[in-house]
Amino acid sequence: MSTESLSTFRQAMNDDEKLQQAVHQEIKKRGITDLSELADSIMRLAAERGLQITLADLDHVMEDGELTDFELEMVAGGGGCCCGTKD
Repeated sequence: MSTESLSTFRQAMNDDEKLQQAVHQEIKKRGITDLSELADSIMRLAAERGLQITLADLDHVMEDGELTDFELEMVAGGGGCCCGTKD
């Protein structure tokens, strides 16, 4: 598990509004409606920042149940995020 990369990316997502906007834009642009598509996008966005995150890493976070507010919004579709309706 690439724990360090995952921690770095999670911290960046929570601290950087531009990265949060990039995640929202990616979801909207690709019309992401399920968690596997969301995971693919998260792994790609992390890779663009030089961080390697695997599906197992993301599964571990979901199983832990310790999601940040932003992560919870993404997986729960808060504000229409995962159904592509967020402005």
